[in-house]
Amino acid sequence: MSKLNHHSIKDTLDVTNNRSTKVKLIFFTLILLLFFFIFSFVKSKNKMSPVDLNIINNEKIKKGDQIRLKVHSVHHSNEDIKKISQKLIDGQTWEEAHKGIPKKKFWNHIIHIDTEFYNLILKSFFVTFAFLLYQVIYDIILYFSPKDKGLALWFIILCFITLLIVFAIGVMMVKHNLSFLTNNPNIQDLII
Repeated sequence: MSKLNHHSIKDTLDVTNNRSTKVKLIFFTLILLLFFFIFSFVKSKNKMSPVDLNIINNEKIKKGDQIRLKVHSVHHSNEDIKKISQKLIDGQTWEEAHKGIPKKKFWNHIIHIDTEFYNLILKSFFVTFAFLLYQVIYDIILYFSPKDKGLALWFIILCFITLLIVFAIGVMMVKHNLSFLTNNPNIQDLII
């Protein structure tokens, strides 16, 4: 009888937790919707014209400073980027060159977030796909694996070597295609 009462109390608590959980989830959803609304509003009010890539890709500017210019081009005007790049060419450090342009408000920097969203979503798709592929390959190996443990180990080693070769060829092909599409001859710099 005490077991029965214990379960009914637990069930009652679960229902209560369910209601409070729903309220918390609704509240959390509303906060996220508010954040996305504010983000969309700020982004729509702070549109910048596309930066002239010749300004950024100037050979006289260090590679690290070129990356900084690309990042800052999202929320600074072409004129600001030109000023910074000219100061960098003249030999100033990034900090010195960046001080010479008007300061932007914090919310102008929010514009960067959507790029990070896209990047994280793509990476999560890659990880999800890799996990599912691993699960399929693992199940196939288990299905065909011999019952004898010694032979099973041998089979798994052969499968590993085979998969290593297959994935190496696949990555090489993808890097070559990316190299052709991006006009980047150094395929080792391409990250997959």
